[in-house]
Amino acid sequence: MRMSRLLHRDSRHEKKVIRALGPSGDTAIEFSEADPAALAEANELFERLTRAGASAFSGRADEPMRRIDRLDQAGPETVLVPRNVAG
Repeated sequence: MRMSRLLHRDSRHEKKVIRALGPSGDTAIEFSEADPAALAEANELFERLTRAGASAFSGRADEPMRRIDRLDQAGPETVLVPRNVAG
């Protein structure tokens, strides 16, 4: 008889990543909700870029991304896409 063990995961400790797309490359910040300094840095980037017009999308690798308005709605990966301004 084979026994399997389920591990309880605290989602606050899961590593997440926020990526900001930009003309000079992408900026990526890894954070977990259990790390206040990294979470503050991710929140600052999210707030600054969404105030400037960026759109935020979040999800998992095996699911379609969905648009979000707050970082606390984020899944494991969040992508910030800047507003496209024609010149």
